[in-house]
Amino acid sequence: MQKEREINHLRARFTSMTSHEFGNPLTSILLCLEQLNNNNFVENEGKIFVKSATEAAQRMQILVKDIIALGKADSGNFSFKPIQLKLHQFCQELIEELEINRQKRINLLDCSERQSFLLDPKLLHHILSNLLTNALKYSLETEIVELEISSHLDRQQVIFKIKDRGIGIPEEAQKYLCQSFYRADNVGDIAGSGLGLSIVKKSVDLHRGILEIESKQGIGTTMRVILPITDNLD
Repeated sequence: MQKEREINHLRARFTSMTSHEFGNPLTSILLCLEQLNNNNFVENEGKIFVKSATEAAQRMQILVKDIIALGKADSGNFSFKPIQLKLHQFCQELIEELEINRQKRINLLDCSERQSFLLDPKLLHHILSNLLTNALKYSLETEIVELEISSHLDRQQVIFKIKDRGIGIPEEAQKYLCQSFYRADNVGDIAGSGLGLSIVKKSVDLHRGILEIESKQGIGTTMRVILPITDNLD
């Protein structure tokens, strides 16, 4: 127990250090790059370097956010706070957020029997943003990613299905996907930390839900998140 407390303390210190020592400077870097780009301080070839630096800083910012989220989950600081969510609006806003600086590639299909469900918005954001980001990342830029919302009120479930036609996941790798820092062998030079699905799984577990993975290498991947729903907060 003492050893576990020490590990949790070190983990919390690392998360705090990551947040302040990396997160704040990265925000400043991105603001400076945005000013350089918007105020025409650089031209022609210089804009290419600014764009490359911005994309690198954004990747590092995502990594920092993932490490912070994972640290909170591992230390028990991920809390489950459900509220009534209008899912179509929530998903549409998330898609717009993910498609900033990208071409429009996410198709939203809402087949749910209701508009509003009792869910945790922060945890749901972790779940859908990571799954959609992966689907976009591992697909060709010409491919459309599908996000489908459905529900079974008789089973008290809401289902999110994210489908891509990307590189797929080798069968032998699928059972390890939710382990922190694990990445399948076929990702090549596609950037990533291997933390996204670990955060997704922890967020789904806090909802007492189920994460299902169907994938074939070279054909694509379908992720299903099945979350229980309730009409009260007791």
